[in-house]
Amino acid sequence: MSQDLSPAAPGDAAGLVTHLMDAAEPPLGTEGGLCVGHAVQLRARPDGRTVEAWSPQLGRLGNLPRDAGDALTPLLAAGTPALPATVSALVPRPGRFGGTRIHIRLGAAA
Repeated sequence: MSQDLSPAAPGDAAGLVTHLMDAAEPPLGTEGGLCVGHAVQLRARPDGRTVEAWSPQLGRLGNLPRDAGDALTPLLAAGTPALPATVSALVPRPGRFGGTRIHIRLGAAA
């Protein structure tokens, strides 16, 4: 599957669609589980080499693939602490490590 990593305009990454590489399962008993449209934040890790998706309610969700992270790192390095994104799809992968693949779209929920 290819990813759309080309921003709509130079310096604008709105609309970027990608998935999480190592999606973390939310802890048992977490209310308001993950669903399509769930708001998330994309943040650079302290090492500056990886971008992660975080949910204010559920915590860390996983890392973005390196090419998507590389596309966002300049925006995060420019002083933006986090970029808004939403869950755009949850793709079940029965019997595969990591369970469901989480797809995200950069930009706030409509």
